Amino acid sequence: MAVIKTITLRERASCDKGTKHFLGQGQNQAAFPPFASLAIAQYSGDSGYSLLHHCENGMEADTYHATLDEAYQQAKYEFGIEPKDWEEGNMVDAHR
Repeated sequence: MAVIKTITLRERASCDKGTKHFLGQGQNQAAFPPFASLAIAQYSGDSGYSLLHHCENGMEADTYHATLDEAYQQAKYEFGIEPKDWEEGNMVDAHR
């Protein structure tokens, strides 16, 4: 997995307006804790992009997008993040 872009959300963590992320199913559902950061990643051999949502406690959620622009648009929809707000990623994890 190669992390292409990252952003810290501490000032935006409460701005999750567009999408709600849950753990579990049915009556066992619980909302995720606030997200602390996001990353856009691409897995080896996959042409799509994952928008990774990271909580401070280590929990993660993700959404899958066919293009980088779609991942940017999802982050904008959820948190109001513009493409220019992202920082370059630099992590490569060969195990994912």
